[in-house]
Amino acid sequence: MSKKYILAAILIAASVIGGYGCMKSEWEIGEYRDKNAGALEYMEQRYGEKFEYIGLKRSAFYAPNSRSIFVSCESFPGKEILVSIVKDGKEEKYYDNYMEYYFAGQVSDFIVNIAKNYFDDITFRVSISASRSNSAITPKTTFEEYIFAEYYFVRGFMEIGESIEETIHEFANELVRLGIQFSISINIPSTDEGYNIRHFNEDEDIYFRRK
Repeated sequence: MSKKYILAAILIAASVIGGYGCMKSEWEIGEYRDKNAGALEYMEQRYGEKFEYIGLKRSAFYAPNSRSIFVSCESFPGKEILVSIVKDGKEEKYYDNYMEYYFAGQVSDFIVNIAKNYFDDITFRVSISASRSNSAITPKTTFEEYIFAEYYFVRGFMEIGESIEETIHEFANELVRLGIQFSISINIPSTDEGYNIRHFNEDEDIYFRRK
């Protein structure tokens, strides 16, 4: 067979494969949209805005009666909101972490205002949980109810100016005194030092470790 005919055959095969790929992609998009229509409707009714499907959350553990997807909305552009879908008999139940994004700014301001009493040059970034949030939390929940809830703890990353270990202990003790549960990584760029501090309600002592 001449090179000319071989090349033609390759081009034809490639076009067939390419066309099939496009058809499959469109089919998959439609399938995912239909499969997750209940979750999207739930989110829109619960939070009063439109949500778009982004993709499936991959997991190393297979659960036949549940799956998780990522969605997006105008309130939090560029953010991937997690929605867990749990099959309960013939019905589906939904859980999400939308409210963690909703309160993230207030949590950050709250922690920074406390930290100002101990450190200089503070930045703090809230870490959004990849797990589902408590379904009792809604936009009607006050910030005070949220931050002091027994099932919520502050996760985040903090950078501060030069400090000593004793002062970081004092900051951690203040959070405990206020009734805040937390897991915070603290970095001090000027001295290339860092600390991990953590405390939950059931803990007797503060976990405190130098990195």
